[in-house]
Amino acid sequence: MEEMNGASGHQVEGSAGSKDSSSDSVKYETYSRAIGEIKALKAKLNEFQAKEHEREQTVLAEQGKYKEALEGVLKSKREIEDALKAKDAAYAKTIFQKEVKQLALTMGARKEALDDIVKVGDWSSVEIDESFNLNTEQLKTQIANLAKSKPYFFATGAQKPGDVHLSAGTFSGEKPVKELTKDELIEKLKTLKP
Repeated sequence: MEEMNGASGHQVEGSAGSKDSSSDSVKYETYSRAIGEIKALKAKLNEFQAKEHEREQTVLAEQGKYKEALEGVLKSKREIEDALKAKDAAYAKTIFQKEVKQLALTMGARKEALDDIVKVGDWSSVEIDESFNLNTEQLKTQIANLAKSKPYFFATGAQKPGDVHLSAGTFSGEKPVKELTKDELIEKLKTLKP
């Protein structure tokens, strides 16, 4: 359905959408140039896609490295915290033992029994704060309970007399009993408490 334009004499495209067949043709040079540009653009696109893929892989690898590094740092942090907790516990134990021994001595404990007192005492009710300060009232109560249940850890009023038997060989670490004179033996006996 072509119509003629009356003024110009040219054919005009009709409403049916048909075109002039001469407008569909393209010169070969233009076509090959367009194909070349398309190929060049596709090559650039492929190159950019490859670079983007490589960049993404690099980013993922770096994230993996960062993740590994972060895990390493977190692991070392946990190890340091555990070591610090262990040192705090050891320090608290040392402070606790020192306080127990000191207080037990003031309450009449024998010096040679101090380590045993620390080992056998029930110290679960004695509170220690974050500054490693002991609740001395609770500690006194526990030591008093220990003195009642195990009095052999604590000294009584009387001292044990030294051994003066001839088979002992010496008198209180001095010269042998056989070498002491009668007067020296009497003096030594007077110094002993009954």
